[in-house]
Amino acid sequence: MLYAAFSANRCLDALESSKRIVIDGGFAANLPFARCLATLRSSQSVWVSRSPDGTALGAALLWRRFSRTLPVSSVILEAVTSLSNDRFEPRDLSTAYQSWIAFSEPAS
Repeated sequence: MLYAAFSANRCLDALESSKRIVIDGGFAANLPFARCLATLRSSQSVWVSRSPDGTALGAALLWRRFSRTLPVSSVILEAVTSLSNDRFEPRDLSTAYQSWIAFSEPAS
């Protein structure tokens, strides 16, 4: 789970993600993953989809994403709280993430 959160965070960094994050599909049911990601992405809000057909609906919504001006009410989202709400020190997770990055990148 921690590896998945670190990998997702790395991808979001590469994409220069700065807006709301919505977790869908199988990972939407993995609260520890979502909470780790929310802790790592403290400047962004993280949400999980509670829609049973969220993945298919999300794919369909991409078709009109530039012309749509109103939110889609059929997608049920639930906000994810970071681990800092449980007296967890977010710097510990951030330090572990930075160590993982250093370890996973090839030495030059």
